[in-house]
Amino acid sequence: MIDPYETLGVSRDSDPETIKKSYRKLAKEHHPDHGGDESKITALTLAYDILSNPDKKKRYDETGESGTDNRQAQIYAEFLKMSEEILLKQEGLPIKQSVERIRVGMEQQMRDAESNINQKVKVLEAAKARIIQAPENDVLGHMIQPRLDDFGKQRDKLKADMEIAQAALALFDSYEITDPEAPIFSWATVDRRGW
Repeated sequence: MIDPYETLGVSRDSDPETIKKSYRKLAKEHHPDHGGDESKITALTLAYDILSNPDKKKRYDETGESGTDNRQAQIYAEFLKMSEEILLKQEGLPIKQSVERIRVGMEQQMRDAESNINQKVKVLEAAKARIIQAPENDVLGHMIQPRLDDFGKQRDKLKADMEIAQAALALFDSYEITDPEAPIFSWATVDRRGW
C-alpha cells in the first residue's frame, strides 16, 4: 500500500486545492510522453484518487486503508493517457469515433502480440518435443521450460492489460460532444508557463 501523502508530496493537513495542484504538477512531470514512468503515474493516480475523495481520505487517515484497489488506479491511469490521445490529438473527430479508432487499433496490437507469443511458444514446444531422451541433469529442458513459463506470464499480462484498456475506454461511453463543429482545442494555444 502506498502512502498517498508521501506520493503526492503533501502534508496531512493539505487542502483539496493543494492536493490537486501537486497531483497535476507531478502527473505532468512523470507522464510517459515526457519520458516519465508509467508505474509512477499509476501511483500518483491512486494517491490522488484516495486524497481527492473525502470518504476514502477519511478511511485512509483512520485505518491506513484506502478502499481503492490497484486495478482501479491502473484503469484511471490508462483513462488519463487515452484522454490525451482522444481529446487532444484526434483533432476534428467526434469522441465516439476517436474511441472506436483507438479500440480497434489496440485490439489489433494485442492480437499481434498474442500471435507473436503463441508462435514463440509453438517453436519452443516443438523443440522440447524433439528431445527423445535427456540426461538426469537436463540442461536443455531447464532452459526451455522457464521460457515457456515466461511466455505464459506475458500472455496473462497481455490479457490483463487488455481488460484494463477496455475498462478505461468504457469510461468514455458516457461522454458526448454536443457540437462537433465547435473549434477543437489545441495545446498550441495554451500558455503552459504557469503549470
